[in-house]
Amino acid sequence: MVQLAAELVRLKPDVLVVSITEAALAVRSVTKTIPIVMANAADPVGAGLVSSLAHPGGNITGLTRLAPELVGKNLQILKEVMVLDAQNAARTLGVQLKILEARTPAEVERARCFSSPTVPSI
Repeated sequence: MVQLAAELVRLKPDVLVVSITEAALAVRSVTKTIPIVMANAADPVGAGLVSSLAHPGGNITGLTRLAPELVGKNLQILKEVMVLDAQNAARTLGVQLKILEARTPAEVERARCFSSPTVPSI
């Protein structure tokens, strides 16, 4: 991959856009001047590509799909989106939506029992 990166750098592009961490590492190893934009790096800080997400430094910037310091925020956004999506789906289907939060195995079991429909005995 480094050979391909070197070939790209010889073409003197204005910017290099890479989609995976390995490509970013390869391109960074052959240029310190051409801007590199990561489109989907797994953990650029952990891989040593950038010093921090807030201040990447050098000639690399871009997006990451998973960073330890963003996990909490990602989960919060995911929860909000899922609730909105579920509410819209429920409204469209004409069903009632019950959102139950559970943080422990006991709470999960209680929520599961609460949300299960009861079947009348015959």
